[in-house]
Amino acid sequence: MVNTLKLMTEVFKLRIGAAITLCTIAGAAITPGARLSSWKLSVLVFAVFLSSASAGAFNQIAERDLDARMSCTRNRPFVTGEFRASGHWLVGIGLILAVSVGSAAWVLNAHVALYVFLGAFVYGIVYTVWLKQRSIWNIVIGGLAGSFAVLAGTAAISPDLASAPIILAIVLFLWTPLFCGACRPKANPSVRQRSLPALNFRSHRDLTEFFNSLLEQRNHHANQKAEN
Repeated sequence: MVNTLKLMTEVFKLRIGAAITLCTIAGAAITPGARLSSWKLSVLVFAVFLSSASAGAFNQIAERDLDARMSCTRNRPFVTGEFRASGHWLVGIGLILAVSVGSAAWVLNAHVALYVFLGAFVYGIVYTVWLKQRSIWNIVIGGLAGSFAVLAGTAAISPDLASAPIILAIVLFLWTPLFCGACRPKANPSVRQRSLPALNFRSHRDLTEFFNSLLEQRNHHANQKAEN
């Protein structure tokens, strides 16, 4: 029983779900407006946590072949065979997501439900399926999942997004490239072993130079357009 719970915790990435849920609570806490009742707050936490869990499980099913080739993930349940990937899992994951989005729409509002869905969609589909093996922007854009969690929290208070939670969502998104430094191929041989594209930020200075280069390119294109 204990071992099964441990496996389920890993499959649904519940620790990440807890962190995502804290982002939602933070978004609600800094949004001006009437506070949520205990019931509505519970539904908000429930919806975001389940949505994150569904995306995490889908990620492990979709990446099981890749996980088998990386030392830090080769012991995951779908790789070892302790759990067998099947249509039943996909149906269950879909139902979990449907319950989370539906409960958010029913008890809170459609804006919360949309952000709850987008958080799972970005991580499960955009990051895992579309970008993980194709673009160096994979983990950066995947970080939007956390930003949508913040927006779900603020939308629960007011559908009209306030500036403070928007800033928090942007800061959370911009923080993600720093996390990439811990996942760059030089620091993590497993990433190189899987030949996955990854940004290589070793310090805040690297990140600053990166964003400065983006601004320079933007200004360059703007100047060219003005000249034309």
